[in-house]
This record gives sequence, C-alpha cells and structure tokens, in this order.
Amino acid sequence: MGLFSVGQEFLISVLQHGKDFKEYHRNNQARVARLNKAVLNYHANAEREQKKEQERIEKERMRRLMAEDEEGYRYIHK
Repeated sequence: MGLFSVGQEFLISVLQHGKDFKEYHRNNQARVARLNKAVLNYHANAEREQKKEQERIEKERMRRLMAEDEEGYRYIHK
C-alpha cells in the first residue's frame, strides 16, 4: 500500500460519505413531506366528516320540527 492508494481510498470514502449523507437527508425530507401530507389529509377529512354530521343533525332537526315531533326534537337538543 503506497501513500497514493491510502489518499485515494480516503478520498473515495469521503465522496461516498457525501453521497450517503445527501441520500439520507433526501429520504428524511421525503418522509417528513409524506407525514405532513397525511396530517393535512387527516384534518381535511375530519373537518369534512364533522360538517356532514352537522348537516345530518340539522336535517333531522328540521324533519322532526316539520313532523311536530316535540319529544324527538328535544332529544336532539340535549
């Protein structure tokens, strides 16, 4: 092993480390982006479901009001 080959091995290992470092952080950034997207989707879906439920309750309230179902109407407003 000459001095040249030791220096060359060192340079190769430094370059490989740089590639590994970039790949690790690129993968990490992609993972964080996926998680952020999943959280946004979760909250959007939860909000949409909550809105649908509120609309359903409001329709039921109006239906009972129109049917003059006073007991059912009071039950909804507990």
